[in-house]
Amino acid sequence: MAISPLRFFSTAASAHPPISATLFPGDGIGPEIAESVKQEFNAAQVTIEWEEHFI
Repeated sequence: MAISPLRFFSTAASAHPPISATLFPGDGIGPEIAESVKQEFNAAQVTIEWEEHFI
C-alpha cells in the first residue's frame, strides 16, 4: 500500500460562513495587539465579522 505524498487542502475562505467574534481591545498595548490579531486573520484569509467594544 503506497501513500501519496500529495495532499489537498481547501483554503477557499468563501466556502465557509464568516466567523462572528467579539473583541475588547482594552487599553495599554491592547489596541495594538488587537489590530495585529485582526491583520493576522486577514492575512490568513479567515473571514471574521468583528464586534468591537471599547471599555
